[in-house]
Amino acid sequence: MAGFVSRRLQDDNITAVYCSPMRRTVQTTSIISEPYRLSPVYTPA
Repeated sequence: MAGFVSRRLQDDNITAVYCSPMRRTVQTTSIISEPYRLSPVYTPA
């Protein structure tokens, strides 16, 4: 599902990706942000 979201957003101008430091959100955010070569910005849960 995260891969689908990443492909769906490919035409958008993504400049940052935010997530909580919880393991599952980090994993999902990493999949989504990988094609954009962005590092997730962690915010408190």
